[in-house]
Amino acid sequence: MGTWKHGFVDAGGVRLHTVEMGEGPLVILVHGFPELWYSWRYQIPVIAEQGYRVVAIDQRGYGQSSKFWQTDCYRLRHLVADLVGLVRALGEKTAILIGHDWGAPVVWTAAWQHPEIFTGVLGMSVPFSGRGQIALPGNPFGELPPHEIHRRISGPDLDFYQVYFSGLSDIIDEIEADVSGWVRDLTWSVSGDAMIEAGFSLEGADPVELIRAGALCLPRGARLRDRFATPAAMPHWFTEDDLAVLSVVRTFGATRGVN
Repeated sequence: MGTWKHGFVDAGGVRLHTVEMGEGPLVILVHGFPELWYSWRYQIPVIAEQGYRVVAIDQRGYGQSSKFWQTDCYRLRHLVADLVGLVRALGEKTAILIGHDWGAPVVWTAAWQHPEIFTGVLGMSVPFSGRGQIALPGNPFGELPPHEIHRRISGPDLDFYQVYFSGLSDIIDEIEADVSGWVRDLTWSVSGDAMIEAGFSLEGADPVELIRAGALCLPRGARLRDRFATPAAMPHWFTEDDLAVLSVVRTFGATRGVN
């Protein structure tokens, strides 16, 4: 099979970093947060060996792809347009999509809006949720607007992490003060291993209570990382080498313009 190759494509005016392997029908792999194409390093050769042309990307705002300071640039319609532009830039007419975490609602929406281009779709860890975009407890198909479901999940005394992220400057300052430590501790803190170590039972647990007690809700005025835990040792599924990749190629990027 050889090795994968790195490259860049112009997807309708947006630079996307790509990692490619294999020949055949196109399969596009779309990562979540706080990840990069690197999350697919084990799947890329396996899918390629089955006779597919596999392309994993850094989504806009991540890694070596274009970054924008304006939050409107990260609306789903723009992320979907990036995938449409990517297919065209690669000289293909159709593709199969696989997305993980935040990448899942991106690929679900792309396939929903462009069935003539995206002939197959798989979402990992985030199920299809219609207009809700992200399925959350009590709101599987977007029955409630985001601000309302966020309040119901976090309760009256906490903020859901998406509310904190929407403030922009505080979360960026928090992360860039210690990118490596922030990515390490977030990744560990939201894992099942960390929840079990903290004494939570994942069997039959109330999902809302787990979210409130975990790292994704925070008191107003606090930092998100104040609720993080640091692993005593790096777990086998997230090594120091993995952390180095995600820390050197920043998921947020250092520029507050367009890159």
